[in-house]
Amino acid sequence: MTQSLLHVLKSPPDQITRELMKELGKDRQVVEFKLYGENDYERLVELVFAADQVISWR
Repeated sequence: MTQSLLHVLKSPPDQITRELMKELGKDRQVVEFKLYGENDYERLVELVFAADQVISWR
């Protein structure tokens, strides 16, 4: 079973952050939620509870 990973982005990621996200997402189902662009917090809560792991990025 594939693990799921949710990346919550508070601002647009720089190159280093993108590389880390890519590496951490290998062999996983990855979803990104952009706090700086999306305001659907109900969807965010659903994504958090559905994910096996959540990482919040600055």
